[in-house]
Amino acid sequence: MDTKGEAAALHAAAPGTTKSRSVDDYYNIAYEEGTNRWQFWLIFLSLGIANSGDATEISCMNYILSHPLFKEEILQKGTLEEDYGGRGAAIASSIFAGMLIGGIVTGAYGDRLGRRPTLLAGLFLNATSGIAASMAQTAVIMCGCRFFAGLGIGAVLSSLITLASELSPSKHRGWYITIVGGF
Repeated sequence: MDTKGEAAALHAAAPGTTKSRSVDDYYNIAYEEGTNRWQFWLIFLSLGIANSGDATEISCMNYILSHPLFKEEILQKGTLEEDYGGRGAAIASSIFAGMLIGGIVTGAYGDRLGRRPTLLAGLFLNATSGIAASMAQTAVIMCGCRFFAGLGIGAVLSSLITLASELSPSKHRGWYITIVGGF
């Protein structure tokens, strides 16, 4: 759709004409008419915030693992041996194991159940697991919570860019996906 006239002509096309409309045509019409343009921005802003929340969840462990109080209270608690590096590595990598499994499992469910429910379930699982990890008293509990947070992040990542691609008008698809991915 290059002009509003083309969008209007497509919008007014009578049923049974030779020009068939696709989903992209409907998104282009909604975008070009301008009445729903703020909804596009709100949707993609929300998807970008979801993406930035997941990135924060992944990278926050770098700061926590380097803090001396974390080493004393979590990594040393309940053990006689000093394998701080092994326990820290297990905590840091458990989220990536969860992301792998979560992405594979929820990718298929997102196709079957819908991207929005998959995205919301992933965000809920990530948030509750992150809160539980903040209250963990041992490295084993924190590792488990981080694994479940990874499952949630995998669910979010498997549906986030695809949902952004499906919801954006074809003329501006690259721009909207860049907005979501840039958060």
